[in-house]
Amino acid sequence: MRLKLQDTLVAYLDQMPPRLTRMLARDMTRKQQPLTNLQIAKVSGLHPKRVAQISLMNSWGSLTVNEIDAFRSACGVTPKNIRWHRAFLKRTLLGKKPMAHLSNRKAKTKFLKLLLKNAQ
Repeated sequence: MRLKLQDTLVAYLDQMPPRLTRMLARDMTRKQQPLTNLQIAKVSGLHPKRVAQISLMNSWGSLTVNEIDAFRSACGVTPKNIRWHRAFLKRTLLGKKPMAHLSNRKAKTKFLKLLLKNAQ
């Protein structure tokens, strides 16, 4: 079976799926506060409801390239810094750098399961 470009692109992008991308979205001007859906919508040009829908997705497969690019850019995740974000997540999960929004155990467990599911 021959892989299509779309299949390989989605596989590459799914290394950092929409849910994780949304979790990483921070306002760097305000003490790294998490971005709201409205803030992401303003930057990306997407409707706030569409931003909320994308934030819950596990894969980029059903989105257009324009939506993917707009959402990822608004969240601050680009092809240039994706390696940094993945390293940040690994450090965080090893306990070297705490994530305040995942301070309770239940949220952290859910986050770990999502990461492991997407790594396979």
